[in-house]
This record gives sequence, structure tokens and C-alpha cells, in this order.
Amino acid sequence: MRYGVADCPWRSVRYPAPISIKRKAKWPTWTPTQNMIRRDPELYEQHAKRMDAGPQNPLGSRALYLFVGNRNTYLRIHGLADPQFRSGRASSGCVR
Repeated sequence: MRYGVADCPWRSVRYPAPISIKRKAKWPTWTPTQNMIRRDPELYEQHAKRMDAGPQNPLGSRALYLFVGNRNTYLRIHGLADPQFRSGRASSGCVR
């Protein structure tokens, strides 16, 4: 199956093996990528070490972590803290 990835700079990447869910988390913590911090330091630098779970966390209350074999793809299927971002280009690597 194919699913859209929000604001994904590697949109044309083809993975050599099937992608699988290797981790499921309730109330996950979140850390922005280095690219996100470089792109918008005012927004993301304050969370460079991590953002705890809670209503402001962009992953929402659940997250599925996608891997190719044992390699983390840094792609996530997750909930949303704010429904206005549903189906939009709002993050890096979020499957919506």
C-alpha cells in the first residue's frame, strides 16, 4: 500500500525491503531532527533534547515506528495533537 508522507524531502526514496512496525508507543516522547532544527531553530531548538509526552507533543498519544529490517527509517505513523494539521504538509516524515 502507499501512503503520503508530509513534507518529505526524500519522497522518491525506494526502500530495498519491506517496511515494518518495530515499535509501538503510548504517549511517546519526540525529538525534532537536525534538519528540522536547522530549518526553523526558533520553533525546534528548544526541543533538541526531547519533548515529553503531552498535549503539545506533535506525535499525539500514539506512535508507530517504521523500520527496514533493524534500521530505523525515522518515519512514523502517529496521532495528532491538533486536528487542523491532518492531511497537510506540516512536519518531516509523518505518514498521514
